[in-house]
Amino acid sequence: MFCIESKGSRMSSVVEFWNQFLETMPNEFRPKSYLAWAFGNTPSMMDRLADLVLNGPKRATTSLAWIYEHFPDEKVPEVGQFSVVLNGSGEPVCIIETTKVETRKFKDVDEVYAHTEGEGDRSLKHWKSSHWDYFTKECQSIGRTAAEDMPVICEIFKLVFPKMDAEWHRAEKPTLETARLTLEPITEAHAEELCALFADPELHQFVPLEPPTLQQQTERCARWAKGRSPDGSEIWLNWAGRNKDTGKIIAHFQSGVKSDGIASIGYVVSRNYQNKGFATEGLEVVFNFLRSVLNVREIKAWSDSRNKASHRLAQKLGMKEIEFIKDADHFKGSSSDEFVFSKHLDKDSSK
Repeated sequence: MFCIESKGSRMSSVVEFWNQFLETMPNEFRPKSYLAWAFGNTPSMMDRLADLVLNGPKRATTSLAWIYEHFPDEKVPEVGQFSVVLNGSGEPVCIIETTKVETRKFKDVDEVYAHTEGEGDRSLKHWKSSHWDYFTKECQSIGRTAAEDMPVICEIFKLVFPKMDAEWHRAEKPTLETARLTLEPITEAHAEELCALFADPELHQFVPLEPPTLQQQTERCARWAKGRSPDGSEIWLNWAGRNKDTGKIIAHFQSGVKSDGIASIGYVVSRNYQNKGFATEGLEVVFNFLRSVLNVREIKAWSDSRNKASHRLAQKLGMKEIEFIKDADHFKGSSSDEFVFSKHLDKDSSK
């Protein structure tokens, strides 16, 4: 990696970007400091590697340990460190958190780590070739000679705030439309109508929940309306599905979106409107939103093995069964096995 200094409007954009990240988190979870830097040593490399973090598989980076000896003001990576990743123009792209740091000899880097770094074909051969060239130049700049036993710092991180996340929080929460439904972003004002929807005990047959009281539903709606999980790691999306003909709320659609581009989905449809295509209609527009606006690359759903209707719906939506979990949960006096369904989203597809 290569640390660069942002000045003027660029520095302001970094501070703004960081503050937007902080606004998504409860006070007790907000980190106190951060670094701002770019991967690589040329603008084109900075752009390419930043994109691999934001939209690709890159979840590790490697630096030459001798650099930190030569430049003592350079901060050595440490677990828990937050970094604003910049592109070649010095603009913020995303925020990462370091989760593991280990110093190894160059020759001791293995296939698993090379794959995690996510560059090229992700092979150890590619990692060694590209990093040897890079570190050779760095060694020359500080009067060192590259060697197989030179110490390198292997840093693993997670993506905690993609740029699209910042755009999401600046925008109004979207209302989605289908032919028969208006999907309204849930607020506390929806509590009474949703409480009526969830009052049917049959809708809770396959979940470890009971019909909520109005107070419980109001508190639930308040949590949903924040748009983030309590620890700030996941976007929470919740819509009330209003029937355009009757004006009544007949469904609830929800999704949790993680920073790795994988989303989970769930839904409830009033029994009076089941088997009429409303669930399919609502989820198709949710899928399209997740793909086109939040760049979600995969959608997953967990379904009780006894819930045949949901299994049929998942298949109708193009989801495939990828896992069976025996005794996934135990509630209401019996064990619950679960199927896990998945769909990889094509960015060129509307579904």
